[in-house]
Amino acid sequence: MGTFVEHKRAPSLSLIIVGPNRTTPPPSTGPVENRIVTRTIERHAAAHELLTQRRTLSNVSRILELDPKTVRRFARASDAHALISTARKGRSILRRVRALPA
Repeated sequence: MGTFVEHKRAPSLSLIIVGPNRTTPPPSTGPVENRIVTRTIERHAAAHELLTQRRTLSNVSRILELDPKTVRRFARASDAHALISTARKGRSILRRVRALPA
């Protein structure tokens, strides 16, 4: 599911990085919610792994091919489960429209 990346400066250090994998299509099995939760947990772990290597947020953003604001959100969250609750709720314009008085 992830991409195998070798570091340019230290080829002996390898890291499985979760990000877009352009060689294989995304798995289509399982509910969408489970895939989002799994992806969030894996990306959070990968971001924290790179941050423990003292990489900058922008560098992590480029490596994982994520928006810098997403990487910042992952970096601020100590636990991936805090991110999952927001991923599960989602944001819907329809919820706001339905809540308006008729």
